[in-house]
Amino acid sequence: MGAPDVAEFLKRVLPWPGDGPGYINLHYTSPDQKSAHGLAGRPYRNLVDFMHGLDWAKSHPAYAKDIYFCLSRQRETGKVYHGRTYALRNHINTTALKAIWLDIDVKPPPKGYATLVEALQALKAFVEAATLPSVSALVGSGGGLHCYWISDRELAPDEWAAYAGGLRDLAVKHGLRCDLGVTIDCARVLRVPSVHPGITVSR
Repeated sequence: MGAPDVAEFLKRVLPWPGDGPGYINLHYTSPDQKSAHGLAGRPYRNLVDFMHGLDWAKSHPAYAKDIYFCLSRQRETGKVYHGRTYALRNHINTTALKAIWLDIDVKPPPKGYATLVEALQALKAFVEAATLPSVSALVGSGGGLHCYWISDRELAPDEWAAYAGGLRDLAVKHGLRCDLGVTIDCARVLRVPSVHPGITVSR
């Protein structure tokens, strides 16, 4: 997946502020960091600047190992250190979203699916059984699947929560093996497509 495709995906899946207030965050882990908790990051007002930040992160592996984006628009930024503004990310700071999502892991059952093929088959069966619209974008995370349903308009956090909660409930009802907490986290970060080996986007 090339840079134009990544940009188009990010343009669609994120609630960019335009002329209004707010920020979209790019986040990353340091090489010695064990998890995505306490991520460093930078806030951006538009896609062009975000893509420049992404290019910087990709070209500086000594600072940025795993690269993520926050799926919600954040109201405020974090602190300024040495002239650089850092990202702030939390539920209270969330102002808008444009998608709901699932995180399906490829790992030993019962927590996940044994293979990527099994995960894709389970997703297809789930969408059909739950009578859901087709997935808007499907991203291989390196250890599973990130599945997005993208809205054609921005969703306020309360409205988004109703859709996300409904998707989680359907996953429980139909026995889909996924990380349910990820689906209902409005300040969630997920991997940026194409940055990591084996990641593709469809639709």
